[in-house]
Amino acid sequence: MASKYWIKLYHEILDDPKMGRLPDTLFRRAIEFFLIAGDCNRGGALPPLADMAWRLRADEVALYAQMEDLEALNVLSRGADGGWLVTHFKERQDATPMSERVRRHRETIRIGKNAPSEPCNDNVTNRYTDTDADTDADAETDEKEDEDGGDESRGSGIREDGLVKLFVERTGIPLFPGCEGKWARALERMKKAGVEETDLAKAIDECRQKGLTIASLVSVVNPAIIAMSRRRAGRPEEDHRRYMKGEYGEFGTR
Repeated sequence: MASKYWIKLYHEILDDPKMGRLPDTLFRRAIEFFLIAGDCNRGGALPPLADMAWRLRADEVALYAQMEDLEALNVLSRGADGGWLVTHFKERQDATPMSERVRRHRETIRIGKNAPSEPCNDNVTNRYTDTDADTDADAETDEKEDEDGGDESRGSGIREDGLVKLFVERTGIPLFPGCEGKWARALERMKKAGVEETDLAKAIDECRQKGLTIASLVSVVNPAIIAMSRRRAGRPEEDHRRYMKGEYGEFGTR
């Protein structure tokens, strides 16, 4: 399933003593786990410890201890396969049924908050069409990727790709931090642009020279395309920073 760009973060966290009494560092770590679970989009399942430690720039031993602390509070739990997951993540992130959205809207009107200017007995369904368009679109995308095999079916294919092998060898970054789907899309974009291994190697070296953080294959898509363009056109050296924008740019920069 395709990962989304957001997760639901409930207001009740502010009044939840379980969360509110956490030390600041552990509170932040919990939110980071929520975000990683949303990024992976596997029903709350989290990546292996080593991958998360690398992505969060954390010591594995310290991170494991924090995960155990959160497990004791049922913020995290273990799945049937022994892997870590965010407890109740799937249920809380699923799209809210229309009946529940309508009930909440009517309750809001009843208690006098954010009352609309139009009569409250108008077409409630129409009022929600635009509000939940992004949810519906994401659901359609997820369903389409499920039909096509989803991100998981692409993992074995990109492992053997020359660009991916070169990237892992030169950076020491493990496969798929940030999830397989993003790596697959990044690789596809480079392939379509005609990026070759020499371009990717050049991009990695230049990102390091300019102090840009390389977090995954996604981080070097634009620099690799720029390197390819320079090679073909013989353009002089340029600063990568102005290209580090958009879906494949800002991820991993500092």
